[in-house]
Amino acid sequence: MAKLEPNWDMTSYFPELRGPIYVAFREALDEDVQALQQRARALGPLTSDSIDEFVFLLLRLEDVSARTSRLAGYLGCLAAADARDEEIAKENASASASRAGYEKVFVLVRAALGAASDADFDALAERGELRGAAHFLGRLRESARLKMEPALEELASDLAVTGINAWGRLYDQISGQLEFTLAVPGEAPRRMPVAVTRSLLESPKPEVRRAALVGASAAWESVGEVAAACLNAIAGTRHALYRRRGVESFLDPALFDAAITRRTLDTLLETVEQRAEVARAYLRRKARILGRDRLGFQDLMAPLPVESHERIPYEQAQARVKAAFARMAPDLAEFADRAFARRWIDWQPRPGKRPGGFCSTSPFINESRVFITFNETLGDLSTLAH
Repeated sequence: MAKLEPNWDMTSYFPELRGPIYVAFREALDEDVQALQQRARALGPLTSDSIDEFVFLLLRLEDVSARTSRLAGYLGCLAAADARDEEIAKENASASASRAGYEKVFVLVRAALGAASDADFDALAERGELRGAAHFLGRLRESARLKMEPALEELASDLAVTGINAWGRLYDQISGQLEFTLAVPGEAPRRMPVAVTRSLLESPKPEVRRAALVGASAAWESVGEVAAACLNAIAGTRHALYRRRGVESFLDPALFDAAITRRTLDTLLETVEQRAEVARAYLRRKARILGRDRLGFQDLMAPLPVESHERIPYEQAQARVKAAFARMAPDLAEFADRAFARRWIDWQPRPGKRPGGFCSTSPFINESRVFITFNETLGDLSTLAH
């Protein structure tokens, strides 16, 4: 059987992996990152006398950030689309090592902004060349309180390459290669990638949903020890760094990233708990409609009998998404049409494809890529529109 290739066109990122354009891009990026590191180390603290140098560094860092994002997005998309390709895996690991140098520049800039006086920081943020960046710079300055001293943060960046990031790549590789046997009573067993599990759990047939849950659970159990080691190492590294950084609660970095306070989070969770009966009542009603005393896990996403159970081919899904967007926001419909026409979406189920979905955007080329596993269900259509 011929190998199924990803549906999206990645050539606007780079014509080919390790081709001459790609190699030249990586070499130039690595050289610029090294030069930025040297310049950042030579700057020292932010004062009224060094503002011009900081402006120059930040503008160069913006350019390098866009190029780094392009490379990371390209390799991340390739790795998600085919977790079995060893060449992609090696290149992804190599780029992770290069990215550590880029992150060290942020370490030095963040520390300098965090230590600067309010007057000197305000003078920097008000510079015309940095127009529109005041919020970003303020957030970067504020994040310094969640970090260790620069030397230790640089060490953490180096160790992440073969530590937390490597565990993450291993988890992605395992999940992308994982398959299970779908054993539906009365049907011939079929090998399925775990990427289609969610779609199968939306089947109107209870026997298919149960077979999907049993088969996928068995597949994950077969790699349970390795997956647990990955997750424990990732979580353990974060907690160790939190202790060294003086982070009091593991929630603090997440709260900062979300730009909310602990009070806001607690209020949200309290409200959810107070209104939990709304969701429970719905699930009880759904169980009765499906003719069950209570729902099993495999039934949570099952369609209701009043819903259409027709399969939705991808071409039809495209038309429905564009028509819905056109009624609401014509500009969004035009964007969707461009994404479909230029093949920005990898949608086809196939072995080796990582489970889950994401949208990756490159400011450098002003394009996005969408990663989903479309198995012709109503839920897949909703995910595609999302």
